[in-house]
Amino acid sequence: ALANILTNSAIFLIILLAIGIGYAYLTSNLSISGNTNVSTNTWNIHFENIIVKDGSVTATTEPTLSNNNTSITYTIDLNRPKEYYEFTVDVKNDGTLPGKVSISNLSGLDTTSSKIIDYSVTYTNGNPVNIGDILNAGAKKSIKVRVFYKDEIDPEDFPNDDLNLTLTYTLQYVQSEVDEFDTNALIDS
Repeated sequence: ALANILTNSAIFLIILLAIGIGYAYLTSNLSISGNTNVSTNTWNIHFENIIVKDGSVTATTEPTLSNNNTSITYTIDLNRPKEYYEFTVDVKNDGTLPGKVSISNLSGLDTTSSKIIDYSVTYTNGNPVNIGDILNAGAKKSIKVRVFYKDEIDPEDFPNDDLNLTLTYTLQYVQSEVDEFDTNALIDS
């Protein structure tokens, strides 16, 4: 009986070894390796190069850049019809990522003040700044800011007291898809 047990054990070990060899024979080691470099990207859209148009009223406070050149503030007094204040400024993308306009909003005029004041922000070629406009990396676009005291005003629309207006223009850029491209980039806006 002991010989039968040893024989059975030997057979059992041989079967295990045969299974182990068969499994090892069917095993494959796969390896994929590669090197990837990811370039750093930067986000830097800002204002630069403010130029006041000749013929504009003298500003109480000239346009000044602040907040890393992302804000412009100025103060003007318009005293009579036909007076205006106008300047151009470049919006520059010094980053590596394209930007897209997500907000283009004028505020500060109500129904009464809009009868005597015209406030506009456009590209220098007169086209409006639209949501979705692309500013490619390395590109710039010039915009024009104009505040004009209208000259054809109904007498009943003239204010009885001085108007103190805070006129605001908000221009916000967000990261654009990398494959988007401004087809008008070669046409200076």
